[in-house]
Amino acid sequence: MNEERTALDTLYFVNDSNKKVSLEVITGGLGQTSTFDAKIDGILDLQKINGNLPPTVITDNKSLKGKVLILSCTITDTSRDTNYTELRIRLNGGIMFLEYPLFANVEKEGDTVNYRCVIRFFNPS
Repeated sequence: MNEERTALDTLYFVNDSNKKVSLEVITGGLGQTSTFDAKIDGILDLQKINGNLPPTVITDNKSLKGKVLILSCTITDTSRDTNYTELRIRLNGGIMFLEYPLFANVEKEGDTVNYRCVIRFFNPS
C-alpha cells in the first residue's frame, strides 16, 4: 500500500508585525502537469495557475491574522518516467518558515490527483 497525503488542514503562525509573508507553490514530480487556485478573502485570488508559483509576497503578518488560505491543485501524470505527484506549499515571513509537503502516486499514466489545502493564519499572542 502506497502512502499518500493529498489534504491539509493546519495553522500558520503570524504576529502583529508589518513583516511581509510570502507564499511559494511547487508542483510535480518531474514532468507532471498541474493547475491550481489559491484564495485568501480580500487578499489573494489566483485562478488556474499552471505549474509553480515562485515566492510571492501576500501581505503583512497583521493583515493575515484570522484569514484562511484555500488552495486546490490538480496534478495530472504526464511523465513516462514516474507516477509520483507532489505539492509543496511554502510560507515564509510569519513566526517561522514552514513547508507543507503533500504527495501521491497514481496507478497509471494519465491519472490525476486532486489536492486540497486549508491553512489558517493564527496569531498565538
